[in-house]
Amino acid sequence: RLMIATSPDGLTFERRNLIVTDQGAVPDLVVDTNGWIWLYYQSASVGKEKNRVALALSKDDGASWTFRRVNLSGFTSPKPDPCDPEIQLGEDGLFRLFLTWSESGKQPVTWLAESRDGVNFQFVGKAFDPGGTAIDPSIVKVGKTWHIFAGGGRSPDENWHGTSQDGRTFTADRPMRFAVNGAYCMMANGIAVPGGARFYAFNNACWGQPHRIYSFFTRDGRKWVAEPGVRLDADGLDTLEAPGFGVADPAIGRLKNGSYVMIYTTRIPGTRVERSRRL
Repeated sequence: RLMIATSPDGLTFERRNLIVTDQGAVPDLVVDTNGWIWLYYQSASVGKEKNRVALALSKDDGASWTFRRVNLSGFTSPKPDPCDPEIQLGEDGLFRLFLTWSESGKQPVTWLAESRDGVNFQFVGKAFDPGGTAIDPSIVKVGKTWHIFAGGGRSPDENWHGTSQDGRTFTADRPMRFAVNGAYCMMANGIAVPGGARFYAFNNACWGQPHRIYSFFTRDGRKWVAEPGVRLDADGLDTLEAPGFGVADPAIGRLKNGSYVMIYTTRIPGTRVERSRRL
């Protein structure tokens, strides 16, 4: 289940209790110059197709959404399909979609596809190969350097890390670890902020705690410092979010009014809930 929270400062988030979609995961988003939210995510079903990248577009700060199938051309291997979308929108209006994908018989790493309309993407090539399985890429620009993080490192407490000067192809360097309250985190989504960049992360489930969303700040992309507190915690109710799972996989954007929007993942509880309604 993908849900919405908002914040005036990017640190203190409040739930809007609005479901974007069910059967969705690993969201990522950009906000364009019109203020539209372009939300990409992995959908369990898109029409008759299964486990495909989908798009939800909002022109009213997340109050309502229009859904589209994302067309990916040029990926040659029939299976598995590209997944784990990470979206970047350039000043020139070019959409860059980074995906987890594997050539036939090879390990999955990060690949790039580009689009002018945000719906029809054309295969470009390999973007990041750290020498091991890399899944769910996340990218942020700090100064003049782009940074990528990906899961699937040598151990559950590591994030693959790489840098780039053009934002298209990344060179791997040493894996990085990010810990909060005794639990290691997976980097999920970054955004430029005054003085540097902030990356939102969630604690890995293997550490025995419910998922919580934290953040790390950097001035130079090399030293990352955990910011105090929790950005979003489990709500403690069973109406919209299943107890015990918590919140994970945050996607972050800045709206035209300067506030922040977060789309996060939670688990559907056993009760039936109508989607796209305030409760």
